[in-house]
Amino acid sequence: MAHILVVDDDPDIRDVMSRTLERAGHDVAVASDGSEAADMHVRREFDLIVSDLLMPGMNGIELTQLIRADPRCDIPILLVTASATSGDLEDAEAAGVTAHMPKPFKLAELRDQVAALLAQA
Repeated sequence: MAHILVVDDDPDIRDVMSRTLERAGHDVAVASDGSEAADMHVRREFDLIVSDLLMPGMNGIELTQLIRADPRCDIPILLVTASATSGDLEDAEAAGVTAHMPKPFKLAELRDQVAALLAQA
C-alpha cells in the first residue's frame, strides 16, 4: 500500500482519482490546490503525488518546483492535465515532474501509470 496525495481543484475529478486509487489498495489524501498540497507534503510523507497542472494559486509545476527544492525528496510526481501545451510539458519536465497523462483518462490508465511509477521508485 502506497501513501498517495491527489491534488486537483475539481472536486469531481479529485474524488474519482482518489476512489480509483483507494480501490487499488492505496492510502489516499486529497488537496484542492497546490498550496494545500505543499502544506500536506510538509506534515506527511507520501510515496507519490498525482497533481493537476492548472489550479488557482499554486499550479502543478510550481508545486513540483517546491517539492524538488528539497534534494532529499525524490518521490514520483504524476501530472494530469486537460490543457497542456508542449511548452507546459517542457516546463513540467524541467521542474522535475516524473510523468504526465492527459485528461480525460481511463481509470485503468491511471491505475497502471501509478503502479508503474511506484515500481520504479
